[in-house]
Amino acid sequence: MVIRTATREFDPEYTWREVLAFPCGLVRFLALTVLLASAASVAAQPVGHTTSFTLHSAMLNEDRAFQVYVPVDPAPKAAVIYVLDGQAQFTTVVNALTALGQRQHVVIGVGNIWSRDRDYTPTRVSVSAFVDGAVAAVSGGGETFVAHLQKELIPYVESHYPVGSSRVLIGHSLGGLLGVSILLNHPGIFDKFVIIDPSMWWDAGRFVNESRERLRGPFARTTLFLAIANSTNRDFDDVDVVRADTTQRAVLIRPSVLLLDQFRTHLTNGIALDWRYYKDQEHTTVFPPAVRDGLAFVLK
Repeated sequence: MVIRTATREFDPEYTWREVLAFPCGLVRFLALTVLLASAASVAAQPVGHTTSFTLHSAMLNEDRAFQVYVPVDPAPKAAVIYVLDGQAQFTTVVNALTALGQRQHVVIGVGNIWSRDRDYTPTRVSVSAFVDGAVAAVSGGGETFVAHLQKELIPYVESHYPVGSSRVLIGHSLGGLLGVSILLNHPGIFDKFVIIDPSMWWDAGRFVNESRERLRGPFARTTLFLAIANSTNRDFDDVDVVRADTTQRAVLIRPSVLLLDQFRTHLTNGIALDWRYYKDQEHTTVFPPAVRDGLAFVLK
């Protein structure tokens, strides 16, 4: 069943898959509550047209569904914004642009056909305290998905919509993990990133470790906004407290702070960096304020 509102399509099956990605039952319940509430509310309407299209992917061997917002009067060479988890986050991004007075950008909501555990995970992992058997079995499809973005979706968008050469990628949670992997390992596909509370704990923090080497190289024309949320109990006052806590209490968010440390250490490598720790937001609530802050930075 699909629930439709004035500007968004919300799929309860997708929401349940999103919730299953969280490591404990309480967080899953809170995530479901937040996302269902967001589906029932519609913010101020943007000035533009929202439609959808389906693109067959030879690389993924399946049809892929996308939403697209096209402003009534797009600016020449405006950036095109790709938002992962499009079914849940597309309208939030479009409304954030409207609130910022940045209506001139095309927005692509990248649907994942309930396969984010496959598409957004760059490496295959085994079962662990935070990864169940079903997720582990399909994990590791991230590189194929990136190839789909680069060789199929982006060429289609740039041949059908009024966009410039600048591309923004927005990713949250596992989508943020994939965004970090793209930034580190596939420079040039996107030049601006809004990474929101990424799952840097994935694969025993592998991509935090890889960043130490990757960030020594140049990253010309790369802009990054990194958002980090507080824990479920909002019990960390700042990133220094998170960094110092090596217990299980901080195991899900400490890797994001360590990643931030790497970016801050390599400020001379060509990456324009801004970041924020959202003390009063959790993983399930941080997206709306963080995407507004992130877009304000990367589009300025």
